[in-house]
Amino acid sequence: METTWVNIPGGLTDIGAGADGSVWGVNSNDDIYKLNADGSTWTQIEGKLKHIDVGPDGNAWGVNSAGGIYRWDGA
Repeated sequence: METTWVNIPGGLTDIGAGADGSVWGVNSNDDIYKLNADGSTWTQIEGKLKHIDVGPDGNAWGVNSAGGIYRWDGA
């Protein structure tokens, strides 16, 4: 079986995907982004994180540059 990669526009340093298909990422400035339903554009989310991951419900979890842990509550 041949596998191919699809290039998604953007420039991220960390990325996470949830079981619900949601994708979140952070860039080198610690800006947070969520991939839109179209699969090719991103929406910037308020805040700053160094690392990010996504739970099965699609909510993001992250760590900032000071080591603080945060969870997106969807609000």
